Amino acid sequence: MSVEALRKTVARLQAGGAKVLISTAGGVIPGCSGDWKALLAPERRAATVAALVELADTLGLDGVDIDIEGQLLTEIDHAGDYTPSIQALSAAMTERGKLLTCATASYEGGMIPVSSIPYFDLVNVMSYDAIGPSWGQPGAEHSTLAMAERDLDLWLARGVAPDRLVLGVPFYGYGFGGEKGELVLSRSRRRTWQRCDQYRCRRRPVRRVPLHHAQQPRDDREKIAPFRRKRRAA
Repeated sequence: MSVEALRKTVARLQAGGAKVLISTAGGVIPGCSGDWKALLAPERRAATVAALVELADTLGLDGVDIDIEGQLLTEIDHAGDYTPSIQALSAAMTERGKLLTCATASYEGGMIPVSSIPYFDLVNVMSYDAIGPSWGQPGAEHSTLAMAERDLDLWLARGVAPDRLVLGVPFYGYGFGGEKGELVLSRSRRRTWQRCDQYRCRRRPVRRVPLHHAQQPRDDREKIAPFRRKRRAA
């Protein structure tokens, strides 16, 4: 896709009221993404920040999302390079009226450092993957209400303001014992799932993926309902 095509897509989404950000790095980082440990080191930090700012400006984006995870995140933080890099990028984004967000896990060694929290406009908590192909009890739920509550409580305790905290939920499942994951949908929702499938290589589609509770137990929906009504009233 060309730069011009990307700009048109971003503009179309924004015309519909969406905020469009580019997500960097990821849980599995392709070689073309570069060595983020080296990119955020003091000698290359300014150039990396400038490149991200230029990309956001060129595409007309509303901001940048930082999705550095796991061992890589730990190594960058231990080198003393994570928070200073986020601070520098935050200053540049703020100057342009753009957003800086992050994606973070909630386990020791996979969490953004507390020192970086003030520099993010939104903290997106990845509340899923409690089980997976090589970990956890096969067949167990990988993203439960209890997990969401625990993760949100953890980040509130770490100092994230409630209005800056975002719950990340999965649009996928796992299959075990040689079986592939399968989602049974009503006819109306099948069309929505087909649209979702177009974006399955992207971690967080910006729009056209409406949230619903197709597989959520009724008692879980009842627990969520009062919170949603309270937010609407506010």
